Amino acid sequence: MNKLVLFTIVLIAVLVGALWVIKGSLNSFAGTIKPVQISEAESDEAGEMTFQIETYGHAPELDGAVSWLNIDHPLRLSELSGKIVLLDFWTYGCINCMHIIPDLEYLEQKYVNELVIIGVHSAKFENENDSENIRQAILRYNIHHPVANDADFNIWRRYTARAWPTLVLIDPEGMIVGMMSGEGHRNELDQAIEALIAIHRQKGTLDTTPVEFALEADEVPDSFLRYPGKIEVQPEINRIFISDSNNNRIVISDLDGNVLDIAGNGDVGFDGGSFDTATFSRPQGMAYKDGILYVADTDNHAIRALDLENRNVQTFGGNAIQGNSITMTGGPDTALSSPWDLAMDGDTMYIAMAGTHQLWSVDLNTRDFQPFAGNRHENIIDGKRLDAQLSQPSGITAGDDGYIYFADSEASAIRRAGKGPDGEVETLVGEGLFEFGDVDGTGADVRLQHPLGVEYYNGIVYFADTYNHKIKTLDPSTKTVKTFLGTGEPGGGNLLSEPSGLAIYNNELYIADTNNHRIVIADLDTMESRTLNLKLDPDMASELDSAVVSSGIVNVHFSIRLPDGFKLNELAPYSVEFSGSGGVSVDEKITEHLKEFNVPVSVESNGELMVSIQANYCSLTNEAICGIYLDTLKIPFTVSEPGSDSYEIAVEVTR
Repeated sequence: MNKLVLFTIVLIAVLVGALWVIKGSLNSFAGTIKPVQISEAESDEAGEMTFQIETYGHAPELDGAVSWLNIDHPLRLSELSGKIVLLDFWTYGCINCMHIIPDLEYLEQKYVNELVIIGVHSAKFENENDSENIRQAILRYNIHHPVANDADFNIWRRYTARAWPTLVLIDPEGMIVGMMSGEGHRNELDQAIEALIAIHRQKGTLDTTPVEFALEADEVPDSFLRYPGKIEVQPEINRIFISDSNNNRIVISDLDGNVLDIAGNGDVGFDGGSFDTATFSRPQGMAYKDGILYVADTDNHAIRALDLENRNVQTFGGNAIQGNSITMTGGPDTALSSPWDLAMDGDTMYIAMAGTHQLWSVDLNTRDFQPFAGNRHENIIDGKRLDAQLSQPSGITAGDDGYIYFADSEASAIRRAGKGPDGEVETLVGEGLFEFGDVDGTGADVRLQHPLGVEYYNGIVYFADTYNHKIKTLDPSTKTVKTFLGTGEPGGGNLLSEPSGLAIYNNELYIADTNNHRIVIADLDTMESRTLNLKLDPDMASELDSAVVSSGIVNVHFSIRLPDGFKLNELAPYSVEFSGSGGVSVDEKITEHLKEFNVPVSVESNGELMVSIQANYCSLTNEAICGIYLDTLKIPFTVSEPGSDSYEIAVEVTR
């Protein structure tokens, strides 16, 4: 047998073997879908209906995670004998994973003593592998169950998961009773859990002892901004609008950072009415026109309209019910799906509809909502607008060159769609759903990582390369990308941490620095950056009890107490500013990072002392964990002889 024949035989054998491997892989994929199969048996002697559920074998242990969060030790299934367990395989940038969080919360609350949910975070993007970034996502999404950082996919492979999200239901005896992928399984899981409770209560194998975990949220203090998502600047009305996403509200300031108003009372909900009583659910993008601020109320799957003059909130489109690929079209009652960002262009508003991988448009006059680009399938395919395929668009901006530019986050791409009737979708940079990195350059050489924000300005596209913790620029004519700000490492001070939203005014770039809970302003020429110093308007001050003092000089002692394990952030703004009215006068502003000091106040007659406070603080052990305390205090001073010649202001920052 000559060498050529031998080589041919070996090659054929290798190819046949490869085909068997591929076939086995496909069979394994098909085998991961294990529907919950419930059958009803005859009533027992007590007249209660009994159930039977098919099982698929013992659930593998949860070994192999690089770390655990929301719990103080690595969790094992053997610890949960007697509990129903639901595993959620997820990755935190995935819109489908976000969509099932309300389902998980519903089940957790309904079956608080019988069910334990465990998140298994098996990351798509490199940035999502980092335990601190997962921790931030846990806080951002208000997740209250243990989460394993399955960075090496050890648990993922053991359970043969193939998609995000994948859910695995395990009975109290450790047997798998169902495995399903994607969204929309709440009712199926609800029925299965009820049946499992009935079966194992009857068998005596159900443990209803309450279980508590050491949650990450227990270690984090409150801050004035909480994961701000997007920012809108409108200089003609002297306003900055901030979507304070995790505080479920819109913060409104002037261009100097004086906070003039807040829309939303902070609760999660879908209430309209006055700014003081309205509710939102993790709002994101905004767009302004003619006295109305339009808000993408993302988790309510709605567009809200804020009448700034009358301080009133109404629903402009959507109904708080997530739409699907069939029902989404038509007027203001159209069901939307995770609208993430908005862009205004004349009387047309464009919507980055992350939940269905599309761009939408709405006529402000007729309120007619229509798909503008994308056929609802997730991919990165160019072509005619409604034939193209998009991947979770999360940032959008209108150019003056006939295009709508958007950040296609899951494809790590910046793309654009022509506005004309024959417009097409064109990818400027980005190569595919699993092609990502941090590479500047031109065209196909460029690699990004889950960009979320985009802003067109003077022919250049500025965008937040979110998972690379950078701001970059793109020249559409050459498809050249350059880093503008950031090093690629998350942090505070001069660094960024998962920036998500952008706006430009007066040659300055405003950045929603999401995980740092702040707004950063960068000069477009010098690239020097600073934090926007937000200050509460006196009309929003917290009024304290009246102080009885003597006329003359009153010594005011100020102190601020941070939570244990936190320090003042000396790289960020700090100010305590005193002012007086009536018979009270003082002119003192402290900008050094001091926890306590004395201020002399002159008191001639009754009046008020105002104290405006901004303090940035960070963890002693992890400087990525920071917060902003912002408040204005109003203290009435009543003069009485004799009265006190001193007064203490003690501010405590609580968790």
